[in-house]
Amino acid sequence: MKPSSVSPLIKTALVAVIVGVIGWFGFEASPTVVEEAVDEYVLPVFTADATPESISGFVEMVIDGDTIQVRADGRQERVRIIGIDTPEVDGSPAGAQCYGAEASERLKTALSRQTVTLETDPTQDSRDEYGRLLAYVATPSGLDVGLALLEEGYAREFTYREPYRRQQSYQAAAANAAAAERGLWAACQ
Repeated sequence: MKPSSVSPLIKTALVAVIVGVIGWFGFEASPTVVEEAVDEYVLPVFTADATPESISGFVEMVIDGDTIQVRADGRQERVRIIGIDTPEVDGSPAGAQCYGAEASERLKTALSRQTVTLETDPTQDSRDEYGRLLAYVATPSGLDVGLALLEEGYAREFTYREPYRRQQSYQAAAANAAAAERGLWAACQ
């Protein structure tokens, strides 16, 4: 039988079976999102069954203010936080920059030796040019680490090629920190 001679009824039945199988295994068409307020930062928290792009990992090391090393699913991953850029630290190819040590220290204080949630963004590549996983990072309390670093003046907002999902809130946080001259906005002028 030629594919073009398959009746529309059979095609419809096949689609219904596929949708039923997907539903049977618990997949959903769209994630369930709950807004969770944490201090002044708000992070969309995805329910465990709703988002395959979120994983938990243990922070083994803070590389610098926007990169961490995490053990997730039995693998070591270098993770670059989406939407932020912090000044470089000593030992980087660019050399130490103003407020780089402070940004790195702030990230160590926030994340060292704890479990975090890594969430990829479908609008971005999964990895950068250095092979690092690109992800948002959240603490167990739900704190959006990138947003916090921007609001506190430890980072600048960074858009690589395409706008990312949290771009507007990240840009607003960076503008707010710059206007209030917090962190690098006061120290590095």
